[in-house]
Amino acid sequence: MAMRFQYWAWIALIFFCISCASTSENFGLKKTVLSDLKDPENQYFQKLYKKAVEKQLHQNRFWHLLLHYRADGNGYESEQDAISFFFAPDGKTNPLNELKFTLKSFFNHSFPENKHPQCIFVARYHWLNSKLDFDPQYIPVQSCPKYKQWYDNLTPTGLSLIFPSYDQSTPGSMFGHTLLVLRSEENRSTPLLDTAVNFGAYSSPDDSPLTFMYKGLFGLYPGVFGRHPYYFKIQEYVNQELRDIWEYKLNISKKGLRDIQRHTWELDHAFFDYYFFRENCAYYLLGLIEIGNPSLHLRDEYSLKTLPTDTVRQLLRVKGLISDQTYFPSRANKVRQKLDRLSIHGQEEFYRVIQSSSDQFLPVFQTLPLKERILLLEAVAEYLVIVKKPGSKGFRMSLLKQRSQLEGDPQRIKYKIITSPPETGHKTTRYGISAGSSADNAYVDIEGRGVFQGILDNDQAYLPFKQIEIGKGRLRYYPETNRLLIEEINFVNTISLDYTSPFKPNPGTWKGEVALKQERVSENCSEENSCLTMQLNAGYGTTKKLGSSVFYSMLDTSINLGSAYEKDYQLALGVDVGTLIRFGYDWKAFLSLRYSDFFLGETDRYPAARLGIRYQISTNADMRVEHLRIKNYVESALVFKIHL
Repeated sequence: MAMRFQYWAWIALIFFCISCASTSENFGLKKTVLSDLKDPENQYFQKLYKKAVEKQLHQNRFWHLLLHYRADGNGYESEQDAISFFFAPDGKTNPLNELKFTLKSFFNHSFPENKHPQCIFVARYHWLNSKLDFDPQYIPVQSCPKYKQWYDNLTPTGLSLIFPSYDQSTPGSMFGHTLLVLRSEENRSTPLLDTAVNFGAYSSPDDSPLTFMYKGLFGLYPGVFGRHPYYFKIQEYVNQELRDIWEYKLNISKKGLRDIQRHTWELDHAFFDYYFFRENCAYYLLGLIEIGNPSLHLRDEYSLKTLPTDTVRQLLRVKGLISDQTYFPSRANKVRQKLDRLSIHGQEEFYRVIQSSSDQFLPVFQTLPLKERILLLEAVAEYLVIVKKPGSKGFRMSLLKQRSQLEGDPQRIKYKIITSPPETGHKTTRYGISAGSSADNAYVDIEGRGVFQGILDNDQAYLPFKQIEIGKGRLRYYPETNRLLIEEINFVNTISLDYTSPFKPNPGTWKGEVALKQERVSENCSEENSCLTMQLNAGYGTTKKLGSSVFYSMLDTSINLGSAYEKDYQLALGVDVGTLIRFGYDWKAFLSLRYSDFFLGETDRYPAARLGIRYQISTNADMRVEHLRIKNYVESALVFKIHL
C-alpha cells in the first residue's frame, strides 16, 4: 500500500512540475492565466475585452503586424517562432485569443522590475492603450526604467535602408544584404552613433559554407534581430569587408518611427526560422517598414523568394517612400580614388612603398608636389589599415606624423560613384528560349532560373566574375520526332573567379555544381534513348586578371550517378582552364576547356569545351550564341534570355 502511494505521489509530482514549466517563464516572462484576477479586476477585464471585440482589434492589420500574423488558409499563423512571444497557448494561430491573454497579462502585478509585459511588449501595450484607454486604477502604468532610458535617449527623426555592395571575397554576399538605421535628433552631428537594426541567421562561426547553405535553405537557423550603433556596421562593411554602401532615406511619419522603435524593443524577445531565400533580412525589414506605415503591403508580392535587390526596387516604385539616395565608398575605394589623382610617378611610389612597408622611399616623396605628397601619405596610411603587415603600425604612425606637418586637406573631395546602385542591375529571375541543333537534329529549349546571377549575365551592380545560379530547369523539344524531355534540373551552379587584389588576399578560384542532366556521351544513351543522370562537379584553382578580363585554371573532379553507367557511376579527375572576356558594356564571352579522366566505374577519358558569347540588348534582355562539345557530341544554339 505504501509503495503504491509513493508511486502515485511521484506521478502527481511529475505532472505538477510539467504544469509549472508550461506556465513559467520564457525570457523571464511569467504567463498569466485568466483565473488569476480578483472580482473588480475581472469585471474591468471583461469590459475591456468586450470593447476590444466590438472594435474588432484582433482583426486590425496593426495587431497582425505586431504579432507577425500571416493568412494561412482560412486562419492565421504567426511567423514568430519563440513561444515566449505569445501569452495564449494557441497565440501563434489565434489572434483573438492572443489579444485576450495579452490584455489579461497587463493586470498581473507579480513581475519584477523591467519584466512586466508593459515593459517587454511596449508596442502592444501602447497600441491597445490608445484603442481602449486603460484605467490606471486597474492597469497601473509601469515605470520600466530600462526601456524608458533607451526610449528617451533615442528620438527618431528618420529611417534609412542600408544596402552594402557585394564582397569580392564572399560569394554568399552576392545575394545582398539590407539593414535599417533609425536616425536620431540626439546624433544629428554624429550620425554614426545612430541605431542600426539588423536581422540575420544566428549561426556558429565554425559552420562551413556548405553547412550554412544547407541550414539556411531549410530554415534550420534561428533568425534574430539586433540593435547596434551604426558605426559597428560601418566598421564591418566599409572598413573590414571593403564594401560600398548605398543609403535610401525613407519617408515615415513621426508616429510611424516611434512605432518602429517600440517594436524593435519587443523583438529582443523573438526569433524566426531563417530561410535564405525568403524569410531573410530583406523580408523582415519590410515588415518593420510596414509597422511604420501599415497602409503598405510590401511583403505580399513575395511568395518564393525575397532578395534585397528586389526589395530596393520595390521601395523605389512606391511613390514618395524614398526621399534621397546617398553613396558611401569603402575604405579601399577611397584609396583607389586618391591613387587616380596621383601622377604615374606618384602611383609607382605608392606600390613600391606598400610592397616594402618601410620608410626607405620616403625621401622620394619630397620630390613630389605638395598636393601629391599629401595624397600619397594619406593613401599609404589608409592602405596599411586595410592590409595589416608585420611592423606596419610604426610605419603608419611615421606617415601620419609627416602628414600632420603639411598644410592642406585634399580628403575633402567628392568621391566618384564606383559601385552601381542595386536597382540598376538586372532582375533576379531569368527565362530563356533557344533554337539549336545537335547531331543534325533541330531542337527548341525553354528554361527558367530562380536566382541569381550567371557568369555571362549583365554584371552592372553585381560582381563581374562570379556566378550563383539556383533552381534552374530546362525542357527540350525535338520538332522532327515530336519528343519533349527534361534536359536539365540544376540545383546549384557556382563559379568564383577571384584574382589577387592589392587590398585583399586571393581567396582562391573555385566552382561547384549539383544537377540532373541528360547524359550525351555514354554508349547507353542517345537522343532517342535519353538518360537523366545526377552529375556533381567541383574544382579549385587560381585566376589572373588582365585588363577587364580574367584567365583561370582549376583542378577538376566529377561524379556521375545513374543506370546509364557501368556499375551505375563514374568518377573523374581532370583540369579546367578558361577565360572570361569583357568587351565594353555590351559584349562578354566565356570559354571553358576541360579534360576529364574517368578512372572509376565506367572508365573513359575525353575533352569538353563550352563557349558562350553574349550581346546585351538592355539591362534585362540579351542574345547569346552557345556552343558545346563533349567528346564526339556537338550542339550549338542561338539563345534569347530575359530577366523578370
